Amino acid sequence: MIARIVRRTCALALGLGLAAGCSGGGTSSPAPPPVISSFTAQPVSIPSGRSSTLSWTVTNATSLSIDQGVGDVTGRTTATVSPTIDTTYTLTATGAGGSATRSTPVTVHAPLLHLQYDDPSAGVGKLRLVRNSSSTATHLVLDLQVGANALTGFGVALTLPLDPAKVAFNPGTGLILNASVLDAGNSPATAAARLPASGPLQNMLVVGVARKKLSATDGDLAFAAGATVFSLGIDMNGAPPEGVIFTGTSLGAKFRAAMLNKAGAEVVSNADVAIGNLSVSL
Repeated sequence: MIARIVRRTCALALGLGLAAGCSGGGTSSPAPPPVISSFTAQPVSIPSGRSSTLSWTVTNATSLSIDQGVGDVTGRTTATVSPTIDTTYTLTATGAGGSATRSTPVTVHAPLLHLQYDDPSAGVGKLRLVRNSSSTATHLVLDLQVGANALTGFGVALTLPLDPAKVAFNPGTGLILNASVLDAGNSPATAAARLPASGPLQNMLVVGVARKKLSATDGDLAFAAGATVFSLGIDMNGAPPEGVIFTGTSLGAKFRAAMLNKAGAEVVSNADVAIGNLSVSL
C-alpha cells in the first residue's frame, strides 16, 4: 500500500513538473556495512628474525588494507609480516556500506626454545582451551573454560593429540580440577587423565571429568560463562626440535571433545569446542 501511494505521488509530481527525488523503482535499500568475521596472527609470538601470517575473513568489502606498512591487501586473505618489535596490526575493510576495522597483535621475543600455544579466536566456542598466564617456557598450563554463555552439564570428555617426543604429561599432577566449579552440592568431582603409549588412543591425551554421583538426585551442574572447569599441565620433553604438535583446526580423527548431561547426551560437541595451536618454537 505504501509503495502504491509513493508511485501515485511521484506520477502526480511528474505531471506538475515537480519530479525531483522521484524514481520509477521506488526507494532502494542501503548497502550492508563490511563485516570482519576474523583477523588473526599465526603465530602470535615470534622470535626476532621470524615471520607471522595474518589471516582474515571479510564480507561486504570492496577494498582491504593493513597498517604498519603492509598496505593494500584487496582480494587476499593472508599476509606475511616480520616485525622487529611488538606490533599491533589493524585491518580496515571499506565498502559501499561504510568501513570496519579489527586489530591483532604480534609479539617479538629473543630466540628461546619453548612451548608455544596460541589461543583460539576470541568469542569462538562454547568451551575453549586457553593458555593460563602461569605458563612458562617449558611448562604449559591450559585451562578448559566455558565460553561467553553459561552451560549446564554433568561432565566433560576430551582427547587431544600429543607427541611424547616433544612433550610429557604427568597423570598425577597434570590434571588440575577447579573444585569451586565441580564440587557443588556435596558431590565431589571424579576425574582421570592419561597419555597411552600404545593401543587405539596411543599418543592421545585422554581426559574425563564429571561429578561423582552420590545419590539418584544428583543432577547437572550450572557452569558460569568464563568459568574454568579444569586445567592441564604439559611439559616440554627435554630440548626437542621445533615443530607443530597440533593445530586446532586439524586435530585428526581421534579427537573428541564433549560436555555431557546426566543422561549422557551431548550438550556440547566437537564442533563447539575451540582449540588453539600448540608447537615447540624458538
